[in-house]
Amino acid sequence: MPSQSALDDDQIWIDRFQRWGLSAVAPVLLDVLRPLGLVSSQLIIMAKPVLTSFVSTAQIDQFTALIEDPDRLARLRQAIETEGKAT
Repeated sequence: MPSQSALDDDQIWIDRFQRWGLSAVAPVLLDVLRPLGLVSSQLIIMAKPVLTSFVSTAQIDQFTALIEDPDRLARLRQAIETEGKAT
């Protein structure tokens, strides 16, 4: 069972995808990230000093934790699709 913190972070990402207008393409993006999650997260961690010029360290840490966990990506994808059908 996922922790409440992980569920809260997932909701934050769902809200961000909606705010950025990416709800329609987010499931595809998450499908692409799923097999590349660990490698992608390591690349993001290496680029963290540059990325912190654009986003906060907390956001980077949240995103890397998300993409390292295939189960969270699957849950997030499902939640985005469910919310997309509800609206």
